[in-house]
Amino acid sequence: MPTLTGINLNEYEEPTILDDGVEVEFRVIDAEQKSSEKADWVQLVLQPTNTDVTNPAIVYHNLFLPRNGDDKQRRNMRLGQVKRFCDSTGYVPADGLVNTDDLHGLSGRAVLKVQADEGYEPRNQVRRFVKV
Repeated sequence: MPTLTGINLNEYEEPTILDDGVEVEFRVIDAEQKSSEKADWVQLVLQPTNTDVTNPAIVYHNLFLPRNGDDKQRRNMRLGQVKRFCDSTGYVPADGLVNTDDLHGLSGRAVLKVQADEGYEPRNQVRRFVKV
């Protein structure tokens, strides 16, 4: 059974929330496809890489995927989210079909925002992806 013995909490560095509107380079450190009764999505875990901050906060971003039954407008909106992400990384799937496994390790650019909901710590979110 794991214990806390030997763990030095003085080594912990609080992640730094980056300023609202800052443009960053990022690297995808995880991409996992998820599903519920109401939606399908890919959860991206993005690590900002070009900041002056030694420990920038990890950014979580969900790409919602089109589903059967989506109307044309919703389907197009969701395809657009995925396309803008791909455009920001230069990822072009050969057959037009995005493979979640291919997203790991990609690098791209995004403009971040600060989300500060009542009862939660502020966190960075993607405002928009920047096309390369």
